[in-house]
Amino acid sequence: MEFPTMEQIRSALSRAAETFPCDKSDALDSLTIAGNGEPTLFPDIGELVDAVVDARDCHWPTARTVILTNGTLLHRPDVRRALARLDKRILKLDAGTDRMMDQLNRPTAKLTVDSLVKRLEMVDDIAIQSMFVKGTVDNTSDDQLEQWMGWIQRIMPVEVQIYSIDRLPAVPLEPVAGPELERIARHVRDVCGVSAVAY
Repeated sequence: MEFPTMEQIRSALSRAAETFPCDKSDALDSLTIAGNGEPTLFPDIGELVDAVVDARDCHWPTARTVILTNGTLLHRPDVRRALARLDKRILKLDAGTDRMMDQLNRPTAKLTVDSLVKRLEMVDDIAIQSMFVKGTVDNTSDDQLEQWMGWIQRIMPVEVQIYSIDRLPAVPLEPVAGPELERIARHVRDVCGVSAVAY
């Protein structure tokens, strides 16, 4: 697996500062660590976070630093220390049952929802991002939602972000319509007492 070097990352951040200077109306409002895959797999996640935070402090002092992660490596202290230095931690939880998680997320190693949630609970002040779909895999049934909501109540995140797919994948899945996403968000707010937003 090839990753960009820290030199390449710092150079890219410097170029971004030229493209999006902080005194312009289109200045960056957040620097988000994400990727085509899991960003916490980066060999030195701490150094990466330091580079992003330093760039924010130097070029965009009002921007937030954010990471999008599946949370599978949160059992590692170095990953937790790195994420703690960011302003916002957005972690994925799409399923309430092991079977649904296997179908939706296809983890490469054996992982249960319980073990994932235990890892998510190791980090303070997290947001949960959850994707809902229909078709050959459907996590919007009453039973699936009840199981998922149980984990949300246990985690008590600062926010739940609810969304669906934008493009149809290779497998026959369908997006969930906006009103249904809003219904799920409203249910989270009413039952869990947690802020929830449908996108």
